[in-house]
Amino acid sequence: MIKVKVVLEVVVDDKNIINLYPNYRFNWNSPEEFIQSRILDAGTQDINIVTGEPQKHLEAFGYSMKALDLKIPDNIDDLNEISNDIVSRLVSEDLIPDCTDTDDQTEFEIQDVINEKLAELFGLDYENLQE
Repeated sequence: MIKVKVVLEVVVDDKNIINLYPNYRFNWNSPEEFIQSRILDAGTQDINIVTGEPQKHLEAFGYSMKALDLKIPDNIDDLNEISNDIVSRLVSEDLIPDCTDTDDQTEFEIQDVINEKLAELFGLDYENLQE
């Protein structure tokens, strides 16, 4: 089985799309509705998801789409790297205490919460990642 996760960026010129895109006013009630329809069609006509080739229709039709090259974490080490960077920043900004060389577990507890939320965001099973 092959599994690919794609982050798709859709940009809509909401001020001009009604004048640029044929039949826009007849098919969609809002830019958000239009974006949703473009996302549903992304794999078939607007974007080559495998190569991430953008379709640059912004000037001609009022919108553009491209696949973003983002690394989606898929293991606990990747999540820890992200959450550690966040916690380190919070410590450097004096938003949480620096617990280095202490018995205070605040940094680790915050890192665990961040890991859980990141796993949820990325559609990962946090409990299985820890095994």
